[in-house]
Amino acid sequence: MRGDRYVLWALGALALITIPLTLASHLTFAVLGQGKGSWNPVVLALQLAQGGTGLSGRGLIVLAVVTLSFYALAFAIGLGVYVARTPRQRGDEAARLAGTKATTQAIREKKVRAKADKFGLDSTHRPGYPIGRAVADGGAIFADFEAVATVIAGPRTGKTTAIAVPIILSTRGPVLATSNKRDIVDATMFVRKERTREPVWVFDPSSIRKQMATCFWNPLEFVRDQDHYDGSIVSRASRLSAIMGDAARSTDGKGTYSAFWDGGGDRIRGQLIAAAALGGYTMSDVYAWASAEVDTRPVEILHDAGLAIMAKSLESAINLPHETRGGMWACARQGLEWVEDPSFNQWWQPDDRRTEFKPHEFVTTCQTLYSLSRDESQATPLVAALTAVTCLAAEFQAEARGGRLALPMMVVLDEAANVCPWRDLPKLYSHFGSKGICLVTILQSWSQGSDVWGETGMAKLWSASNIALYAGGVKETSALENFSKMIGVHYVDQHSTSTTQGVTSYSNAVESQERPIARVDELAALPEWRAWLFATHARPLMIELVPWFKTSDQQAVAQSLKRALA
Repeated sequence: MRGDRYVLWALGALALITIPLTLASHLTFAVLGQGKGSWNPVVLALQLAQGGTGLSGRGLIVLAVVTLSFYALAFAIGLGVYVARTPRQRGDEAARLAGTKATTQAIREKKVRAKADKFGLDSTHRPGYPIGRAVADGGAIFADFEAVATVIAGPRTGKTTAIAVPIILSTRGPVLATSNKRDIVDATMFVRKERTREPVWVFDPSSIRKQMATCFWNPLEFVRDQDHYDGSIVSRASRLSAIMGDAARSTDGKGTYSAFWDGGGDRIRGQLIAAAALGGYTMSDVYAWASAEVDTRPVEILHDAGLAIMAKSLESAINLPHETRGGMWACARQGLEWVEDPSFNQWWQPDDRRTEFKPHEFVTTCQTLYSLSRDESQATPLVAALTAVTCLAAEFQAEARGGRLALPMMVVLDEAANVCPWRDLPKLYSHFGSKGICLVTILQSWSQGSDVWGETGMAKLWSASNIALYAGGVKETSALENFSKMIGVHYVDQHSTSTTQGVTSYSNAVESQERPIARVDELAALPEWRAWLFATHARPLMIELVPWFKTSDQQAVAQSLKRALA
């Protein structure tokens, strides 16, 4: 094996010497119109040494200059290849052992642009949304506008700087972004506003940006509106109730779901919401009914609306034994606590001084919505509901126009587990992508997702992602072991030599050993701006994340930050 390598090196060196000489010689013959020689490099070298080419003294000088030029060109090309393939950061050598340009065509510009053209999208600005650059060859990596993504990256690994911000600025269509910090808003809001010439909405009940509300959203309008959302008023009320309940349970740190208590609470909450929507009441009334536990007015409303079965179910919940009723109705109040805080009123109560946000109109525009909530805030159920309802509005709009949005909607769920703990998300993931609703869920760890969706749900979310990205900062060995297995292995030759004492002969054995391309400890210590990408129809690929300050948007983002903080 080692001998074969030496032969290859020798042949390569011979080629580097003879090929430039041969090309330079025949170019000189053609340009000067004098001399001739063999195309066989060895024969040609002998002819030159013996003066058998017929070149004059001047011709030999020209040949020397041309030959040196060819050698210089070959050296420059070789140096460029060497520099391009030389690891620039610790661990970069693994990039050459994983996905290559040939095995990652699905996420390269040409293929992604072709898909955009197939969908009738303008790919002039960008063919898809940016993911980064391949470490091995420097090529740009994109996700197409049908792809959904999941990103796992620990704290302070550049999630906002190198992932969220570039993606938000990559699209011409509507953008919905969530976060528990203001940086994502400050960095992109003015850029989006100037480029789209359309409104930017900031829904911030937790007052992260310390600004008064300029818009409001009434959750009951989702339940009442049968023209822009799927399902009946009963199913929409149940869906809204479940979203709020899930968000509240996540905020409370409750990792389990009880079909009896939580399911019963969700059902009661949904029945009260349906009654309020039908009777012209408000969310304040929903909370009052849930707190009273025995108010029969919602039962009467449901019965008068022809919903006798729902009315009977709610009446049965009111008449439960005292001990059971107390626990069941306590669960029903979960997800509604934000109603009793007057500081939140400006965000959901109608007011002529503020503009009503209408999700079904938003998804047909190029507008931008930022949904913000602090960790463990009582406002999280309200923010999660707005985020989910906006996605459902996009789904309805896509189906109404043949199955796909006219312009893809980018949904960047930064801090998804804290801001939008939507239990149905894994089930909807690939379904949304096919409709042009491009979801990007950003998590700090695998376990953070498991806390919200369970281990099965998190695995389903990861598997449904056309773009699955690990960007470092995680110390959970079970997740890292899975990533390591997905990246794959390579083989290293191990040489061993044995001799027999007193005998001059020896034996040389070669054994190939299987080793992981990226070990668990290497994945845990992934350098800054490095990530491993697992994409559909492509081999695992090490990529370089590109922060916004290294892109063409650098000046625009800097100006947006300056204006936001002024």
